[in-house]
Amino acid sequence: MTLSQCEWIVPFVVGGWFILSGIFLFFYYWRNYSTLLNVKGIFGGIWFLTVGLAALRIHPDQVKWSFLTWLCIGFFYLGVCIAYDVISYVLRNIPEGKPFFKVGRYGIVLWGILPIIGFVADVVYSGYIPMFSQEQQAYMNFGMPFVHYLTVFSGVYPALALRVIRDKELSLSLRICIGALILINVFIPFAIVSRQLTLMQIVIASIVFLVSYGVEQRIRFWHILVFVLICSIMFLVMSGMRHQSDAYIKEVFNLPVDTSSGEMLLWKLYMYIAFSFDNFNKLVVSSTTFYWGAKSLYPFAVLIGLGGLMKYGFEVPIQFQILPTHNTFTALSTPYMDFGIVGVVIFAFLVGILASLSENGVRLNYMNEEGVVAYGLIIYSIAISFFTDEFGLPVFWVYIGLLIVYRLFDILVYKTLSCSKNNNT
Repeated sequence: MTLSQCEWIVPFVVGGWFILSGIFLFFYYWRNYSTLLNVKGIFGGIWFLTVGLAALRIHPDQVKWSFLTWLCIGFFYLGVCIAYDVISYVLRNIPEGKPFFKVGRYGIVLWGILPIIGFVADVVYSGYIPMFSQEQQAYMNFGMPFVHYLTVFSGVYPALALRVIRDKELSLSLRICIGALILINVFIPFAIVSRQLTLMQIVIASIVFLVSYGVEQRIRFWHILVFVLICSIMFLVMSGMRHQSDAYIKEVFNLPVDTSSGEMLLWKLYMYIAFSFDNFNKLVVSSTTFYWGAKSLYPFAVLIGLGGLMKYGFEVPIQFQILPTHNTFTALSTPYMDFGIVGVVIFAFLVGILASLSENGVRLNYMNEEGVVAYGLIIYSIAISFFTDEFGLPVFWVYIGLLIVYRLFDILVYKTLSCSKNNNT
C-alpha cells in the first residue's frame, strides 16, 4: 500500500488524538482544581474536542487545513492558558475577601421586566412570533433594531434571579414575582426560536447554581452526560421549531437527497461544530488584507451609536465561507481579520486575563451576584468560541455593562434605605 493510499487515515488519527486530548484535559483539570468549574478544563476540553471532530473531515466539502490555521488554533489555546496562569500567579497571595453588599434585590424585578418590554415591542414591530410562524426565515427577520437588545437581556436573567432569590429576607410576594419573571424570561428564547439564547440560559444558570449553592463537589460524570444530552436535545428541538424543510436543510448542508431525517440530525450537530473551523481555514487561506482593528472595535462603536458609521460590520464576508448558507465562525475570525495571527495571540491573552480575573474573583469571594453571573457569561463565551465570537458581539458588552449598572443601582438604593433607617432611629 502506497503512502497516498494511506492518506485517508490521517484525519482520523489527528482527529482522534485531539478528541482524546480534550477528554484528558477536561478530567485532568477537574481533578487538579478539585472542581468542575475551571476555565482551563472547560476551555481546553471543549476546544480540543471540537477541533478533533472538525479534523475528522467526514463531510465532502471539508478540506485539509493550512499550517497557518493550525498555528492559530494552537496559539489561541496556549495564549489563553499562559495569560490565565500569569494572572493567577500574580493574585496568589491576595487574601479572601467578602462581598461588599448584600445580595441585590432592588433591581431584579426591573431587569426581569425589560426583556418582556423588548419582546412585546419586537412582536408589535414584526407582526408575528417566530415560534408560531411557518416561515423558515421568521426567526432571522424578527425584532426591532436596537430594541431587540432588551429582549436578549433574558439570556442572563434566570441566572441572576437564581442567585438573588436565595436571600432569606425576601418576602413571599417578591419571591412569587421573581419566579413568574423567571418563567417568562425562559419562555422568550423559545418564542423567538433562539437556540443560542436558550443554551446561554442553561449554561450560565447551571454555573451560578453550582457556585451559589455549594454543590460543585457533588458533580459526577453522569451529571455531565445528562447535561450534554439535555443541551443537545434542546438544540435539536429548537432547530425543528424553525420549520425548516428537509429539502432546505439538505441544501444548506450540501447533503445527498436520500439523507434520512435521523441522519440529518447527526449532520446538524456535527456540521455546526466542524464548519466553523473550516470557514476559518478558508478565511486564513483566502484573505489578503487586514482591517487593522475595525472589526474588533465594531461592538463598541455600536454601543455608543456609531455603528452605522463603521465601514465594516461584525459579519465575515461570504467569500470566506465554504458554503454560502453556513455562516458560523470561530472566535478567532475577528482578531485574524484585523491583525492576522498576531491578532489571534493578542486576543488569546486578553481572553485569558479576563477569564483569570473573573474566576479568581469568584474563588476569593470578591464577587457579588453580578460578578458570579459575569463569570458564568465569560465561561460560556469561552466554551462556545468554537462556534462564534461572543466577545465580538455588542450584546456581550451590553450584558457586562448592564451588570455593572445593576450593581450601582442596588448600591444606591441600599445606601438610601440605610440612611433613611438611620435617620428614623
